[in-house]
Amino acid sequence: MTKPTEEERQREVLRRRAKALATRIDEASEETGETIVIVVVAAEAVGIPISSLSHIVATPPLAHLPGLPDLMRGLANVRGETIGVIDLGRWLGRTPSAGGMLAVAVGREGKLGLLCDAVEGVREVCTSDLAESFKSDPVGGRAIKATTKDLVPILDIEALLASETLHVGAKSSDTPALRERLGNLKQ
Repeated sequence: MTKPTEEERQREVLRRRAKALATRIDEASEETGETIVIVVVAAEAVGIPISSLSHIVATPPLAHLPGLPDLMRGLANVRGETIGVIDLGRWLGRTPSAGGMLAVAVGREGKLGLLCDAVEGVREVCTSDLAESFKSDPVGGRAIKATTKDLVPILDIEALLASETLHVGAKSSDTPALRERLGNLKQ
């Protein structure tokens, strides 16, 4: 039996590497996932599905109106369209956002500006990246559809847009989950 030449050994090593790399790609492509934009709100990271965003801009001047829910900061003119703006920090039960950036979310209910402090980046999130105990958790009506293993909550934009707390005259603490808990206390 003849000893393989250096060139044959190199080819065999490259063939095995190529096969191993192709296997990993095939395995990863079977896993479902989505792309999220990571924004910073009150010094914490929050994920917003990129498929639910129209665009992100520096926060324009806001028109403050009487009678808006506490978490609503007002109205903004974004690219010629007037949209409502909420403070994402208040929405999540944290300190109010400094408001450097405005992420414009889009869903069946329309558009809504999400006031945040900064944009950190874009990230691909697969099912295996989600924490088991937080795959779907409305967090007291706060529309969190999942949480990553490194504890980045991912917003459910459709649930947020459909929330009763965004109605004129509502209080930021007036969530369906809170009303249910208060109702149970009265019984």
